[in-house]
Amino acid sequence: MLFVIPDIGGYTRFMLHHKKEPEQAQAVIRSLMEAMLHAKEIPLRVSSIEGDALFLYAIRESDELWEQEKATVAATIENFFVAFYAEIQRLMKTEMCGCNVCGDIESLKIKIVVHTGHGVLDRLDRFTTINGVDVIIAHRLLKNSLSGSYLLVTKAAFDACRFPRPERFVPHQETYQGEPRFKWLVAVIDRKDGKVKPWFMPHTIAKMIRD
Repeated sequence: MLFVIPDIGGYTRFMLHHKKEPEQAQAVIRSLMEAMLHAKEIPLRVSSIEGDALFLYAIRESDELWEQEKATVAATIENFFVAFYAEIQRLMKTEMCGCNVCGDIESLKIKIVVHTGHGVLDRLDRFTTINGVDVIIAHRLLKNSLSGSYLLVTKAAFDACRFPRPERFVPHQETYQGEPRFKWLVAVIDRKDGKVKPWFMPHTIAKMIRD
């Protein structure tokens, strides 16, 4: 099973900064989330909406079928960035009213984590959930030392997908408490158009790490 989590960076600061204008602030977040949902393609499915993030998954029904689907999955993941930043630009051009919320839209960004592993589909009342250690790991990877807008793909997930031009990704790894080092591949996103930057040197990673 493949897990994909698009997460809006700067969400907490944005909502707290505009706590006196919660409806306007949430309207911006809703528009951005809807833009990403509209960019979703099968076989990716929505498991849950988590405030500032989507939790998506794709089931590998068979190796033969996945061979046909993995390029679509990789393209959809990259399209989430394009849809997000296109909506940022649309909001700034058409919804600007001079309020504090509108003036702060450009501070929002998106990061996406992709992981693969085992997940257990469970049904509770009318809701279907996905549980398991790899689900926990996917969410934990959001808490990393990187900043900015980026696509973080674990090595196993990268091997499972067919991302075009793999030279755009560089390796990186971090250690979490009590856990072995996680090996990732990271691509930097251009916030002007949502496209993966054509290339960047490994030392760029160091600039992305928070002090």
